[in-house]
Order: sequence, then C-alpha cells, then structure tokens
Amino acid sequence: MLLEKSFAIARTGELVIQCIEACIYQKIDNGLRLDGHGIIKINGLGSLYMEFVCLKSENIPFHFGGADFPKDLFDPKQELFFECLSLDGEKIEASGFSLNIREFNTHRPFRFVVGFAEIYKHVNFDYPNQQNSYLYFEINELSRVPKNKGNTTTSTLGSESWSLNQTVLKGEEFDISIIDHKGYVEVYANGDFDVDNLFLALTFYIGFTSGTSPQAYAMSKRSGRVLTHYIRSIRNSVRSQTIPYPIPENVLVDGVISFKSHYELFFNIWHVLKNHNVYFESTYAQWKRVFAAFNTESALSNLTISTSVEGVLIDVFMPKLVEEARDEAYEKEKLEIIEKLKGLEIDPAKRNTIIKQVTGWGNLYAAKALGMLVDKKLISIAEKKAWEKLRHAAAHPKFTPKTTERQIKEHHRVAGCINLFNKLILNVYSYSGAQFEFGEVRKSKIVVHDMVDILGLEKQSLIDLAPVKPNIEAMGVTEPAGGPMIFVNKLKELLSRLFK
Repeated sequence: MLLEKSFAIARTGELVIQCIEACIYQKIDNGLRLDGHGIIKINGLGSLYMEFVCLKSENIPFHFGGADFPKDLFDPKQELFFECLSLDGEKIEASGFSLNIREFNTHRPFRFVVGFAEIYKHVNFDYPNQQNSYLYFEINELSRVPKNKGNTTTSTLGSESWSLNQTVLKGEEFDISIIDHKGYVEVYANGDFDVDNLFLALTFYIGFTSGTSPQAYAMSKRSGRVLTHYIRSIRNSVRSQTIPYPIPENVLVDGVISFKSHYELFFNIWHVLKNHNVYFESTYAQWKRVFAAFNTESALSNLTISTSVEGVLIDVFMPKLVEEARDEAYEKEKLEIIEKLKGLEIDPAKRNTIIKQVTGWGNLYAAKALGMLVDKKLISIAEKKAWEKLRHAAAHPKFTPKTTERQIKEHHRVAGCINLFNKLILNVYSYSGAQFEFGEVRKSKIVVHDMVDILGLEKQSLIDLAPVKPNIEAMGVTEPAGGPMIFVNKLKELLSRLFK
C-alpha cells in the first residue's frame, strides 16, 4: 500500500503521490466542486501540499480579489473535502482545509496549491483473533524515555551491532513499545484502548519527559475493523527546539538503575486522562504553551511560564484548596456586612462597588494558593517568590538595562518558576522520585521528592518491574552520599559493559 510505504519517505520529506483523479468539494447545496489531477508533496517546512490542476469546476463565485473557501471557517456545513485516486489505485482523502481561488483562475484549466494538515486512507481490517485496537506512529524528535530492552541490528553488509534502544511497557489494556532509531523514534501499541486518547498520553509523556514536542509525521491506527493510515504535516522548525526536561532519564539509587518512577509517570498520565480529563487537558495545554514560548523573546516566555503556573492552579489545584480554605464563620460575617451595606442610602453605583469588594474578601487567588502549597511542602518559599516577581515583571513591563546582575536575577526567577511548574505537573500525575532542580547555570541538581497528596487521586503502581543492578565497584563508579547519581557521559559506557 502506498501510504504504508510512505513512512520512510515522509520521514525524509521526499513524499510524492501522483493523483490521476482528484476532487475538492463541499457537502452543501450549491457547494464548491473542483475536478482534476495533481501531485501531493511535502515542502521544506514539513507541510503537506498538493499542486492541483483543475479541469472542471462548479459554483465558483466571481469576486475581485478572489474567493475564499470555506467562506465561514466556523460553519461545519461549509467544510471542504478532498478525494483522489493515486497512480497505484488507492483512494486517499483529506478534510478540514481551506483555499483561495483568485479571480483570474475561474476559467478552466487552472492550477493552484492547497495545503493539508493530513491525508489518510481507510482500509477494512477483518482478521480473526486480532486485538481490538492498534496504534503506530513515528516522530523525528528525541525521546529520553528509559530503555529496558536491547536489539541486534544487521547491516546490508552482514555486520551486527547491539544497542539498548527499546522501551517495553505492559498494562492491563495495552502493550507499548518505544524504539529509538538513528534520527527518528517509532511507537506502537496493541490491546483494547481508546486509540486517540493513548496517542495523546504517549505524546505528552514522551514530550514532557524529553523536553521536546513530538510531531507524528506518519501514523496508523485501528479501532475495531477500520484501519486508517495517515501522513501528516509537521513543523520542521520545532524539531530543533527543546526545553529543560523535569526528570532524569536514568538514575542510580542504592546501586540500582531504577526506571520505576519514570514508567509509573506514564501510567498515571493514562489514569488521569481517562478519569480526570480536565486535569489532563489543562496540564497538557499549559505545557504546550510553555514549550512554544520558551524559545521566544524572554519577555514573552516569562509571561507565558508564569501565567501557565496560574492556569494549572486555577484548573486543577484551586478547586481543592478552596474547600480547605473556606471559613464558614467568616463567610457568615461577610453576608451580614453585605446586608447592612444594602441598606445604606448612598449612590447605588458606589454601594454596588463596595459590596463587590466585600464579596471578594477571603477569595482564593494564585499567590495565596501557592502559599498553601508551600505549607504542604509541595513547593518552596523561594519558588513562590520567584513566581510572584516574574509574574509581576512580565505583566507590568518596564525598561531595565540588561546588566549582568539583571540577567542573573532573571535567570534565577525563570529557573524557580520552571521548578514550580514542573512540580505542579508532576504532582497532578502522582510522581514520586528524582527530579531536576534548576537554578545554577549549566549545572542542574537532582533531588528526590515524595508525592504530596493534594488532589486525592489514585496512584497507579508498576508490578514486576525488574531493576537493573550493575556491579558498581567493578566499573569504578561511586555513588555520592546523600542522593542519586545521573549517568550523563558515562551512561553508554556503563550499559555496554553491563550487557556484554
């Protein structure tokens, strides 16, 4: 099948699909219809597009300046659809795109370019004894998910090489495999699960723990008896962007290379997504905002990081903290004051303003909520102060000379805010274990944090996870007193000697 073969050429951007018959249309009365042929390619930015040659058209209104389709982007009835028959005889589809036809292109034949977010092909899948769900996708971004399985690769010349390049995760609903190759990562899952939800959980897990933004340029998924292949647009510029990732890939604790906390994080992400979807949607959305802003101008990234902390607080933590902070006696006194204010014979507008102020007494706001989290030992006072200063400076900008002293101060504020943001996200997913603590330039610390139960969520635990216990003394590696040791430059050497 063409799209199955296209994973490799989509990976390199060399995709070319010859469409001998192609049609763009709307499913409404008097809707646009364009018939012709063309070629689907991927441009240097990573976007899918088609060079469409129109031979026959219907319902193109003539306007100076051209016509836009759909006219109303927010009207689902005006959605555009695409179908084509490839040179290999396959039916390929797309939907949800837009296009502009210039007034000079209203006479046939004419040529134009249309961009697609994705193209796809449906295949009937009717094999007995197959599991209900299947997901496979590839990404070009780096994955720092710990590896627990090695593989031997044979070259075309017959030479063999071994590498620890695969992660295998098993749950009640699925078996997952994440395999690192040179230049790309492939991910697949089998079982009985919601395919779209698992895709979200995996991309968030890989991206959050790797400091990257995974973009699936090719994907296959199946639910029941319908298998669908996708080729998707990506942004090549994002592939070169990274942000500080919150937890180490490999740590040594008591002489054992432990992956347990890292893997438990994924299963807790999956649990929260299924059972507390608002928490997942909020944390995933805020993390994507932080990632997008991190490599921009500092003023914009600082504002985004600080407001993303506020977003997670409002969506996730504050509803729980409000219940704890509520003082019934105080609320009763407020109501009594408000009733007395209503009886004052003053200007109604002024009276309503005063009443509004009294109503807000004691309300929980972001800084107060962070203070409660300090009391619960989830975050530090320094992190709370860093957020307050960064939030205020970003929301009320004024010119300040870029002195060395100023840059150092801003660095520590941003680092403290990132630490705070990571702690909030990790707490939502019941994470206990080693975390990075940023602050020192080019020298992050590793600290171990136990999970502080604030949201009352059930934690998912791994069973039968075999730890890797190397012979530390034989390798000449020592563990510093008082904490774990991360393998940075020595990790490959250590593991290769371990698995010889």
